[in-house]
Amino acid sequence: MSQVARPTAPASARSRENESFREFAASELYCPKCGVAMPVKEKPLLYLPTGAVSDYKCARCGTVLGTKRS
Repeated sequence: MSQVARPTAPASARSRENESFREFAASELYCPKCGVAMPVKEKPLLYLPTGAVSDYKCARCGTVLGTKRS
């Protein structure tokens, strides 16, 4: 399998991109149980010295759709 070379951004641009994604919060995610993208509720699970861990749950059925670490 051959690999394709991809252009890379300078380190300063990558760090700005990473910062913007740390602040990202989902408002809707696809729920396999409901079969459509649904609004989500963020439920905090843990508060650690390194950051918090939260679950994204479907607002309709309560299925866990993802996890966020901040």
